[in-house]
Amino acid sequence: MKIRLTDVNDDLAFVRRVIGNEKEPVEYFLKDFSKPLLEYVGRCILKLPPVEVYNPDERTFTTYSYSAGCSSLYYKFIAEEFAEDRNFLPQWDKLRYYEASCRSRLVTYLNVITTRYFYKHHPDTFDDISDDERRRSGKRRDGKSIEEELLNSYDESERLYLLLCMKLQDKDEEVRFSEDMFRELEMARTMLKEKFAKVIEYCYFHDLTTTEIAEQMKDDFETDPANMSRKDIQTRISQWKNRALASLTNIIMQDKNRGLFPNIREYVSNNK
Repeated sequence: MKIRLTDVNDDLAFVRRVIGNEKEPVEYFLKDFSKPLLEYVGRCILKLPPVEVYNPDERTFTTYSYSAGCSSLYYKFIAEEFAEDRNFLPQWDKLRYYEASCRSRLVTYLNVITTRYFYKHHPDTFDDISDDERRRSGKRRDGKSIEEELLNSYDESERLYLLLCMKLQDKDEEVRFSEDMFRELEMARTMLKEKFAKVIEYCYFHDLTTTEIAEQMKDDFETDPANMSRKDIQTRISQWKNRALASLTNIIMQDKNRGLFPNIREYVSNNK
């Protein structure tokens, strides 16, 4: 099945069919539509080894995939809750949130919340996290397994991350930041590691090309950007942006910073 998605209206119509648990849209969403994202998550975030999967066209196990090890977690993350009074059908909570407050394309929304989710719960791939959090990440808490801990709800930190991405990355005008909120955002930016602070500044507050950003941040690259392909430069800057936004979110939502960002926190609380 091939579903044509050309604009936000198509995305919304498709999402509503998935929420309605129509068989073909659900299969397309979980397989063809989500596969590129899950391949990225498996290869770049979780660092999973590729595994052989069955290729029905050739009737052999010849296709290598990085997504096989994370597809079940992704499904539970996107599809929960599972309603007992509806034969445990998935309720697609993350898609319902998109339907209710759609401000961007579906693929952008899913990229944002999914990469944020896996970065958050796999801190060994995230270089801006405390040693205590890193040690805890490999242990069980409250008798729960690591997988069970990954299946937590969509909390205020996730909403803030999404709102920041929509406002900054997609420049979405429907996310209305006041002057006070922008002042708080700038304060949070100054509390980031220097590299991440520069990424936020160059990517979102200056009209710079990727090449210009690379030139400004060339000392942060392991290899001279002049010797890298444009695609590799774009990938590295994109990774830094995701991590910078994740760190920015963590700073704003930390309990010890509760009094520093009241306007942003109130905005997030009111936009559930």
